[in-house]
Amino acid sequence: MNCTYHNVAEIRDDGTDYFFGAINLDWKKAWFEYDGTVQLGIDASKVKIGNPDENGRVTITVPPAQVLGQPDANEDSFSDVWYDKGWLANITTLDQSKAYEAAQANMRETAENDQTLMNTARERAKTMLGQYVTKVGEKLGQSYEVVFVDAE
Repeated sequence: MNCTYHNVAEIRDDGTDYFFGAINLDWKKAWFEYDGTVQLGIDASKVKIGNPDENGRVTITVPPAQVLGQPDANEDSFSDVWYDKGWLANITTLDQSKAYEAAQANMRETAENDQTLMNTARERAKTMLGQYVTKVGEKLGQSYEVVFVDAE
């Protein structure tokens, strides 16, 4: 399941106060916005599909959903960098890169902590697995009942 987020990457440096805090010429703050996609799903290597029992019941063990891979930024969605800074400050490429990395990590963490999304991704995976087992049964001339079990 793909989830799209609108993200803001922020650069903030309070600079250095000179002359007992009266002057600060190297402060900076900046931000840019973009859209990113986070892919949620289950680790298929942890799925276990049992053999049908005498009643045609097939048990499928399904792990919890998780973020799969790293968030993917939509390059076409990046805004210009908006900034405000002191006379001696520059917004560098390194500043932008660090802000982007922090924003990506935040996007991933936000998705990981959204239990509603995680549950939805897991339920979609269960639906697909159940349909797969049912269709295989039909091809074999069998009628299977699917039972889901949480992976430990």
